Amino acid sequence: MIDLGGAFNAPPGYTSVDLQDADVNCDIRRGLPFESSTIGVVRAADFLEHIPHCADSSCLHKMPFCTVGMMNEIHRVLAPDGWFFSYTPSSDGRGAFQDPSHCSFWNPNSFWYYTQTHQRQYVRHLSANFHAERVWQEYPSPWHEQNHILYVGALLRAVKDRN
Repeated sequence: MIDLGGAFNAPPGYTSVDLQDADVNCDIRRGLPFESSTIGVVRAADFLEHIPHCADSSCLHKMPFCTVGMMNEIHRVLAPDGWFFSYTPSSDGRGAFQDPSHCSFWNPNSFWYYTQTHQRQYVRHLSANFHAERVWQEYPSPWHEQNHILYVGALLRAVKDRN
């Protein structure tokens, strides 16, 4: 189980992966240092919003990774039926836009492109394929609600050829 960007907040049992001060120090935007199909769980809490969106429709999703490239990379390292858990400030609230280091914006519909065949066709070079077990929005605490900081959560399962 790995926690992306979790140098300071990885839950017990997770291996933190971050730029520094983590169990595994690396620039995640340049790829994950794990073999394909070897990770059971990838956690990304307060992480995806720090990965930039594609510059335009000609994006090849290469390094440093854009959001599609990062989702492809997460899918690559996950074992078949491995779990991806994301918890990200939603663009339906203020939290997505208030932090100057946020450079991508997510809401429940953002996960359609990775989980629904009819949406996938609109993103070139998308290899990540997930089944959405659950996608939801919530305020993590009364403070978040008072300040209109809504989060989108996604629990996705990696769909891969079992051969």
